[in-house]
Amino acid sequence: MDGTVRSFTSHGAVVDVRVNGADVECYAPTALLGDPAPARAREVLTRGEVRRFRLISVDPVRRIGEVGLP
Repeated sequence: MDGTVRSFTSHGAVVDVRVNGADVECYAPTALLGDPAPARAREVLTRGEVRRFRLISVDPVRRIGEVGLP
């Protein structure tokens, strides 16, 4: 799915995606951004960038999820 990189954290990035018509805030931990994992998410992502992500998990009640790069 496509997601927009909104911000960065110390161990990943916050990515906005749409799942079944609903906006979902997702966390992309550095461990899921490459093999080997980058030291910082900023090494592979840029704020405002739209990228293809794979959905790892989602909590529809809290509208949060976890994504990684394919």
